Amino acid sequence: MHSFELHPSKMTDWHPFSPSREAHLLAALPRTAGVFVIRRETPYPRERGVSDIAYVGSSASSTGLKGRIRQYFHPGPTQSTHQNALAMIADSNEFELGFAECQDAATTRSLKQALLSRYSIEHGELPPWNRRRGSSTTNTHTVLELIRKHPEGLDDDEITEMTGIRPRQQIYQICTRLEGGGQVCRESIEKPGKRKKIHNFPIEAGRVATGGSPKSRQRTWQKRLGALVAATGKGEDELLDQALQDLAIKVLEAQG
Repeated sequence: MHSFELHPSKMTDWHPFSPSREAHLLAALPRTAGVFVIRRETPYPRERGVSDIAYVGSSASSTGLKGRIRQYFHPGPTQSTHQNALAMIADSNEFELGFAECQDAATTRSLKQALLSRYSIEHGELPPWNRRRGSSTTNTHTVLELIRKHPEGLDDDEITEMTGIRPRQQIYQICTRLEGGGQVCRESIEKPGKRKKIHNFPIEAGRVATGGSPKSRQRTWQKRLGALVAATGKGEDELLDQALQDLAIKVLEAQG
């Protein structure tokens, strides 16, 4: 789902969404109810496909869309969504905002829900800046869930790009806390065609998930081998020879 597909919703005019263009944007917004969409020039990778839509929002208050959008540029101490948005757009010219006026609150809710439902069906998740009402989802939870979906490992830049969470330093802090809590493993690796960078690997039930980092898998294997040595009283070489013999017998039995 891309912003150019929203024409049937009468969302055809787009305006720069940045602090330097605040006055221009607010002048274009009405004091009536409506739905707005924030888009980014560089599309977001989603669970399924990509989309340039960052957020779908609405306002049916007395100050209308104008009052709602003004809050993004002057967020209160508890408005974390607005604070994060302001941090992301502060040094960027990639974001634009489009809107559609609605007759009343009911029409506003209906249009917003229709757009979010369509987005979720197509991409398997909500837009990056949207969170379910009443959800306890936090940036930390979002990052952890993303890492768990990618056992091959993700670096901090990839996580920033896929979640839309900025500044990048926030991703570093979240991943470092997750590592300290034993939920992820951070390890420097080099992927084909890319320079060596620190990647984040999921840890499940006290062990590195299947497909996790090479060094982590090696450490897990060494721990298991050490436990067998302690339990059986046999040496590592003896245990490995026995394991190879047992494997060879199973292969031969399967072939014959």
